[in-house]
Amino acid sequence: LNMDRLASNRNFTNKIWNAGKFLLYSLEGMSDEDRVALVAEAEACPAELDALPLAERWIISRLHATVDHVTAAPDRYDFGAAGRAAYSFFYDDFADWFIEGAKSRFYGDDEAAARRTRAVSLYVLERTLRLLHPYMPYVTEEVWQSLPHVGKTLMMKSWPELGGAVQVDP
Repeated sequence: LNMDRLASNRNFTNKIWNAGKFLLYSLEGMSDEDRVALVAEAEACPAELDALPLAERWIISRLHATVDHVTAAPDRYDFGAAGRAAYSFFYDDFADWFIEGAKSRFYGDDEAAARRTRAVSLYVLERTLRLLHPYMPYVTEEVWQSLPHVGKTLMMKSWPELGGAVQVDP
């Protein structure tokens, strides 16, 4: 039993929990109808990729590339690579880069930009929880249940689609 790996996994679990709490807190004050509408907006994010700001296009593109990688790795019986790719995307790209940069849009004066960033954050977090669910089902299910969602359980959600839009134009 490697205590360093145990501590690292505990920290990763905490990072997932904190990202979910951060997004949930950003939704405070929204009515239930607004939250349902936000879920619908989140589902439409990939279709509106060209209209999104650069940071939002980048994180969705990174998510879609990660979905493709995580899905292909088990076909080669490389389960470790799949887990590391999902971990790296969540930790490095989503939590450490995107969420930190999104804070200024969440709490800025432009409500339309804040709503768009919330929808993208919800889309990316929900899809990432699906990717991580086989590795840590209890944590991902608990976070997913606390967020606005459609369906009864994360376990019954379909795997994220392959070949999603990947585009980042400066």
